[in-house]
Amino acid sequence: MWTLLVFFFLTFQTGSSESSCEVVISPQQSVVKFGDPLTAICNASGSEIEGMGWESTKNGIQLTEGISSLPLKIDKVDVWKIDPMCYANTPDGDQCTTVLEVTVYKTPDSVSVSESLDEIGVMREGQPYEIECSILNVAPIRYLSVIWYIGSVSVYEEHFNRSDEGPINVSSVLKMTANGSHDGSEIWCTAKLNLQTEGGPPSTESVQHRLTVLYTPVCSEPANETLEIPARGNVTLNCSAKGNPKPSYSWHYPQNMPNTAINGDHSIQTLSFAVPGVYTCTASNSQGTTVKYFTLVEAERSSESPCEVVISPQQSVVKFGDPLTATCNASGSEIVGMGWESTKNGVSLTTGISSLPLQIDKVDIWEIEPKCYANPSDGDQCITVLEVTVYKTPDSVSVSESLDEIGVMREGQPYEIECSILNVAPIRYLSVIWYIGSVSVYEEHFNRSDEGPINVSSVLKMMANGSHDGSEIWCTAKLNLGTEGGPPSTESVQHRLTVLYTPVCSEPANETLEIPARGNVTLNCSAEGNPKPSYSWHYPQNMPNTAINGDHSIQILSFPPPGVYTCTASNSQGTTVKYFTLVEGKTSSLN
Repeated sequence: MWTLLVFFFLTFQTGSSESSCEVVISPQQSVVKFGDPLTAICNASGSEIEGMGWESTKNGIQLTEGISSLPLKIDKVDVWKIDPMCYANTPDGDQCTTVLEVTVYKTPDSVSVSESLDEIGVMREGQPYEIECSILNVAPIRYLSVIWYIGSVSVYEEHFNRSDEGPINVSSVLKMTANGSHDGSEIWCTAKLNLQTEGGPPSTESVQHRLTVLYTPVCSEPANETLEIPARGNVTLNCSAKGNPKPSYSWHYPQNMPNTAINGDHSIQTLSFAVPGVYTCTASNSQGTTVKYFTLVEAERSSESPCEVVISPQQSVVKFGDPLTATCNASGSEIVGMGWESTKNGVSLTTGISSLPLQIDKVDIWEIEPKCYANPSDGDQCITVLEVTVYKTPDSVSVSESLDEIGVMREGQPYEIECSILNVAPIRYLSVIWYIGSVSVYEEHFNRSDEGPINVSSVLKMMANGSHDGSEIWCTAKLNLGTEGGPPSTESVQHRLTVLYTPVCSEPANETLEIPARGNVTLNCSAEGNPKPSYSWHYPQNMPNTAINGDHSIQILSFPPPGVYTCTASNSQGTTVKYFTLVEGKTSSLN
């Protein structure tokens, strides 16, 4: 009895000491390339080891007696799954075993992205692309990582949760939206087996491919500039822009600027003579246009200036065809005379006055910059320009044509809807706002320098969903001219959207309900969808067939048994399932 208690005590204290042997393999794990040799040594310790052996699908070793160490040597590992097990036997019949964990790997035969890039060819800014990296004959796939690079930057990494042991072909897809910064960059992918060994097998890289992305010109910062005209020296206007294709340049300058002062298709203009005003550079290529404005202002005059010219109002916003009036007042000592330079109704130098009105009965040109000047007796002329914006509201705003082409929409599909605005000016002040229902969903502005009326369109890119069904869609065009109120917006006709979508059940998605002791249970499976959903019900086997009515969204049940009741709401677009779990109500403790 005491011997048994002592043995139990010792066993409890030492845990594994009741085992009469121990087997240790060195190394405990092995990572081997397919076709390479594998070696390991098994050592057994403990009293009275009778013999040892290796069980293995390759080069197993039968029980060998009288030893405590036994090597395993496989000249060539040519199977993908191998788990050698070393065992040691004791005279009392115990056997100790340990398995050598072996990972057999193979690096890829090739890694390539060329085929998918060849199909894509030249990219366009803002467009989505999918590029495939093909990795051939690699194992085991669960340790593989594929990393994508654009330039020197890692942009995506993918792993594979698969159990295949042998070599397979696999691919990784990079989803990217092209932009101008990608143009000229190298793209490639690299495949690596992460086998947790020091160093591990080297990565296998694809060939690097140069991306070509067509994109709208992008001007250097700052986007727009305000520069002072020096008393002496030149003014440099730098409109350099990057783009693909290479941009071409056009310049627009104040009317009183000599034509010879601006050279045509040059990104940088150096002006030896410049007048105040807005100089506009347009950088264009086949992908779009970017506009940069240079506002040239006179350097501040010395406080000793003999005169000052003030126009009231300082700025004027006038509708094409309407009249324009302004008054110019000059102050200072010995004003000899004043005048207005204007492409419409200019006023010649008039002597002996300090105030001179400008009256234009009908503004019928799109660019007009009247300039008032005053001449003092010392000959130093003072000049101020009246800033005039001539506008025209659109003849019409419409979305009907593009919606007629689309017709009925489907949930989850992308659509492009065009808003056409006819005969509006100036375009740079125009904003187009899109509405679905009462919500503004998109606003677009136009960075263009056109002065006269043009036709323009705004495209709404939308992903249809069920909430859009039955909503009104329209666009509105407004000229933001910085004046109080300004001209009214012009709206398109509102159009009702029709969107086909899968049924959507009311909240909660699933319900757990108690079965009352008396009364009914109501199962509400009401769902919205287009087309209108139909309903089917599945109920516990012990539920009478007559208790459930077929194509109804709401079921009222008397004394139903506990269980799961399933409602399926279906239409041509898909199916939605709602589960009702009915449980017995809590029994009152009062009898």
